[in-house]
Amino acid sequence: MAEMFGPLCSDPGSEMLLDLYWRDSQGLKTSLTSLWLASKASEMTARGCLAVMETQALVERVPDPTDRRRTHVRLTLAGREKMDNLFRALLSGYAQTCGDCLKKCGRDGDADGVGTGVPFCMPVQIRNAPPVGAKNSPSARFTPT
Repeated sequence: MAEMFGPLCSDPGSEMLLDLYWRDSQGLKTSLTSLWLASKASEMTARGCLAVMETQALVERVPDPTDRRRTHVRLTLAGREKMDNLFRALLSGYAQTCGDCLKKCGRDGDADGVGTGVPFCMPVQIRNAPPVGAKNSPSARFTPT
C-alpha cells in the first residue's frame, strides 16, 4: 500500500502481514530480513511489530533447518484465518457496492459508459441476466468488465 499511497497508508505491521499473506499464498518462505524490508520501517520498529504479532499469535518464528543462522516467519493458522476473514469482508463489501451500482446504474451503466451515483461505477457483464428492460433480478450474477 505504501507504493500506492505513500506514508498516508503505510503501517509497518500491515505491510508485514500483507507480505506474509501473499508469500504464504505463493508457497514462499519469509526470512526475518525479508520481513524487515517488507515493513518499510527501521529494524527496531519492525521488531516491535513482530513482537506484537507474536503476542497476538498471528505469526510464529520457525528455524531454517538448512541454515541455523536464519529464521523464517510464517502466519499461524489463526493469523491466516484472520487475514482470510479480512479479505472476505473487503471482497464482500466490494460485491455489495457493485450490486448497489448495478441497481443504480442499470445493466450497462450510462450511454457514455460512465455510471451515476457510485464514484467508481463501471459497466458490468451480467451472467444469467434478465432480458433488457426487465427489472434486475436480485440473484443475477455480475462481474466487472
